[in-house]
Amino acid sequence: MPDPFLSSDEYDERAHQLYNEGRYDEATELLRTGLQLYPDAVELHVGMAYARLPLIALAVFAPAWAW
Repeated sequence: MPDPFLSSDEYDERAHQLYNEGRYDEATELLRTGLQLYPDAVELHVGMAYARLPLIALAVFAPAWAW
């Protein structure tokens, strides 16, 4: 259940902290929750793109790194 007391900026900050810790899945989930409450928040959409980049890169390049 989304926390209705957090602003879009607070969702963005918390997701940024998770991203910096390498917790990309959790950052993505938090941003998805924030976007349910604030669908027009540009910073959450940008954060989602950044949080998903490492996950996409891993999915694309991991097979090439496997020996």
